[in-house]
Formats: sequence, C-alpha cells, structure tokens
Amino acid sequence: MNRFDTVSNRFWYDPARFASFMNANLYAGKDIIQPDDLVPVDRRYDHYTRDVIMKWTTDKQEMYLAIENQLVEDLTMPYRNAMYDMKSYESQIRRLKRNHRETRDLEDPLETISRIKKEDRLIPCITFVIYYGQEEWKHHKSLKDMFGYKQINDANMLESRMNLVQICKDDPRRYRNRDI
Repeated sequence: MNRFDTVSNRFWYDPARFASFMNANLYAGKDIIQPDDLVPVDRRYDHYTRDVIMKWTTDKQEMYLAIENQLVEDLTMPYRNAMYDMKSYESQIRRLKRNHRETRDLEDPLETISRIKKEDRLIPCITFVIYYGQEEWKHHKSLKDMFGYKQINDANMLESRMNLVQICKDDPRRYRNRDI
C-alpha cells in the first residue's frame, strides 16, 4: 500500500468523518448515520482489498458503506466498484450457505437447491469513489461506459454507475465534520 492509501484510509476510518461524508452524500446532510453505529469490517475479499468499509447497524437496518480513494483516474474503476460490491454479496451468500449447512435447516426443495432460505436477505453495500485529482474525472463513470456497444437496449444492461465525489468540484460546507 502506498503512502496516499495509508493516509487517506486512516483518515476515513474515523467514524465521525465517515458518518459526516455518508450523511452528506446519502441523506443531503441530515444526521441519519451516527458514528457509534459504524463498525469497521474486514476489507479483504479473496485477492482484493477495499480501501475503507464499515457496517452501519441500527435497530431498523444494516448496510455496508465503503469508500475507494483515487488520486488518479482509473479506467477500470466502474468494474472494480461493481466487483467489490459483488464480492461483498458473495461473502454474505457463502456465510448463509455455511450456516444452513451447519444447522441443516433447509427443507423446501427450492431452498435445498439454492442452499439458502427464501427469507434470507443480503445486506446492501454502497460504495463511493473519492477522486482527489485537480481536474474533473473525464472517463468511464459506469460499466455501460466501458462497453463498446451503444445500440443495445440499456434496460437489459448492467449499469453499475459509480458514486463519484470529485474533490475539485465538491463543496466542503456540505459536511458537518470540519476535518473534511
């Protein structure tokens, strides 16, 4: 890991900063996410490592929230984001299957084939890319942008749009935490 990654990841693992960032970008600045409701989780999936990921848990919901820090544009970033989020879901599905295998509680034929229960639910994962470049991000902002075919019906295509926050365009007054 390079120095930029080390410093920026450490900065965003502060729950107060992380909550302020997520509240500004998900809830128009309303204090919905509280720092005490955030817990860092393992950021490694197989051979891949996220920059920052926390689990937000309240009495009503759970959600994985993640940040990927980018000093320079990465043309594969839409794919990387989609892959990180899918790895999160894959990890959850593996855990569900393992739990059901250990408890032997699958009786319905559909559940037996799927190895999960109908009522099992995945925890959603939302990832933001923070781009620190001086110029605007000019290239791919979604998986669709990476495809060469423009005539395909968009409704049938995986969009996977990046949640991109560009420091050169961002207004720091949006954040309640003054460190941001």
